[in-house]
Amino acid sequence: MKLCRHLREAVLQADLFKTDIGWVVLAGYRESFRAASTTCRVVRLLPGNDTRKEAEARWKKEIQSGWLSRQGYFHHRGGIRFSNWFPDCRAKLEEYGTGRQVEFSNIPCQLGMMTTFQQKVLKATRLVPCGKTQTYGEIARQIGHPRAARAVGGAMARNPIPIIIPCHRIVGHNGKLTGFTAPGGISFKKKLLMLESMLEQ
Repeated sequence: MKLCRHLREAVLQADLFKTDIGWVVLAGYRESFRAASTTCRVVRLLPGNDTRKEAEARWKKEIQSGWLSRQGYFHHRGGIRFSNWFPDCRAKLEEYGTGRQVEFSNIPCQLGMMTTFQQKVLKATRLVPCGKTQTYGEIARQIGHPRAARAVGGAMARNPIPIIIPCHRIVGHNGKLTGFTAPGGISFKKKLLMLESMLEQ
């Protein structure tokens, strides 16, 4: 996959902070178009960690795996550094954890490392509103691949930005909760859905 120039030169920023639903690592980069115009884009979100140490270990593992560097992102050579590089997104995640309704659709996300099919799946997933769920089959039909429910599930498993791209709102055809890659797995997925159902009431 050929990356555009700004991605090849992107220096990854990372923030580490505590929310009411666990410690979170928020990673991405600042994209400057002009001297007075900068857009922050999220590349990776690691939610649901019980401790700061657990969150740091997950982020270190992400870097060591080489997955991010292969996509054209580079981290500080001095080691792991954390800073509040995207204050608006951090504030939204903190607010979400308190049980308030938060709109994430205006948070720019970079999905250039995903396949065209996976991007379609995740973009459709972003449209599922808080407090609602859809099935893998429904998402498959929405993107024009009605028999691809299993492949939709595979795309969900590779979602690099959970919560902001709410794959936890996608369930089995009978409403059954299936796999979730954040720590806690299905239990954490259920926790998020319970939090959002309370918001609807």
